[in-house]
Amino acid sequence: MTIPEFVFISGWGTTQAVWNPVLHALDRLSRCLPWWRCLNSNAEHNALWRLLEASPEPVLLAGWSLGSLAALSAALNYPDKVAGIAVISGTARMTADGDYPGGDPRRLRAMRVRLKRDRDAVLKDFGSLAMAPAAIETFPEAFTQAARPLETDLLVEGLDYLLETDLRGRLGRLRIPALVVHGTQDQVIPFASGKHLADSLPMGKLREIPGGGHALLHTHSTAISDIIRTLANVTYHS
Repeated sequence: MTIPEFVFISGWGTTQAVWNPVLHALDRLSRCLPWWRCLNSNAEHNALWRLLEASPEPVLLAGWSLGSLAALSAALNYPDKVAGIAVISGTARMTADGDYPGGDPRRLRAMRVRLKRDRDAVLKDFGSLAMAPAAIETFPEAFTQAARPLETDLLVEGLDYLLETDLRGRLGRLRIPALVVHGTQDQVIPFASGKHLADSLPMGKLREIPGGGHALLHTHSTAISDIIRTLANVTYHS
């Protein structure tokens, strides 16, 4: 038996390149998909769903931020095609709901409106929030530059997906190894949301990153690659 192939999905405002620090440390051939090709609920228009349908063997999925929602959704729709999943800085529902510890939906709606007027300011603000509590002054500008090729309407579509998607009621069906990796100081998706996700998955395990923020792929790339190796080993020996 060979270790399943990994498929990585990027997060809002990023391209596949966001995974480069982890892939460099992981040192294995893998496929990466951009988030905007993985949102549609129609398999014909969802590259990740098409990939799973065509794959002769189950794959391992890893999603960061919005990409984690896309990865979880794909696993729920194609359970026999996914051997395991790594959720990095992710959630089953982005926004707060009653006593559910999500983010503030007003922030996403404000971003949606501001994108039409000053998208660079929105992207820089998000880059700063994602990097917190680390203070890397060059990251917000680098994040903005990397998002330049993305159309504003596409970024708005991503925010709508985050506002509307709620997978909480289906998590009990996902009986595959699932590693939920979350920074304790995440300012975008609260740590409590990641813990809720891990607790809701039948085979979920929480990997806490003390002091980590949202941009774990940049700030803790070696730790993330080590955790992904763990998932590969778990599925290989199961």
